Amino acid sequence: MDNNLTKLMQQAKELQANMKKAQDELSALILVGSAGGDMVNVHLNGLHYCKKVVLGEIATKGMSAPDIKLLEAMIAAAINDATAKIEKRSREKLSSLAGNLGSLPEGFDTNE
Repeated sequence: MDNNLTKLMQQAKELQANMKKAQDELSALILVGSAGGDMVNVHLNGLHYCKKVVLGEIATKGMSAPDIKLLEAMIAAAINDATAKIEKRSREKLSSLAGNLGSLPEGFDTNE
């Protein structure tokens, strides 16, 4: 029986390592979404974090370069703010569901 627990704990550690690797890979992944015939381009990593917003010339006609950069930065910040709020709500919801499962057995901490 003790051997089964050891094996289960090892599998949990392997899963945790695999999850960390996948998260690192997603963090490095950059995908671009566009709208308006490339008037607006949004660069997100695989964790939904907005790395950059690029507004096309048609979308920013008559604006100064510093104003365009500021607007791009504010749009990226707004996207990241919304994403953070979604993640917080998701964690709260999943935490409340996990709370119904009870706690893990003593010694079953996979954060070692």
